[in-house]
Amino acid sequence: MKLTDTDLKSMIIQEMKTGAPYYGDEHHEKFDFKMAPYDSFLNSFEQMKKNLVDRLESEQLSYNELQYLGNDLMGRIQDSVSYLDQIVSLKLKNARNEEAE
Repeated sequence: MKLTDTDLKSMIIQEMKTGAPYYGDEHHEKFDFKMAPYDSFLNSFEQMKKNLVDRLESEQLSYNELQYLGNDLMGRIQDSVSYLDQIVSLKLKNARNEEAE
């Protein structure tokens, strides 16, 4: 893949905005760069998950704190992820149908 000046400018701006560098070489596709912010998000989410697990294992959380975590926060996280999953599944289905035509 040959990078244009526009591609290079977009990559630099993206790195400045997200802190997610694009380690490009001839084997990377353009979508690797477009997905960099989401990789950064996933890395942040993994760190937050680790922090929460550490806190659950090391601290005495009150009943109310655990109830809030279990009855509110976890449900909202699951709903958000399910929503994104449904959108991606629908887009994949539509893309597959368009390719079949």
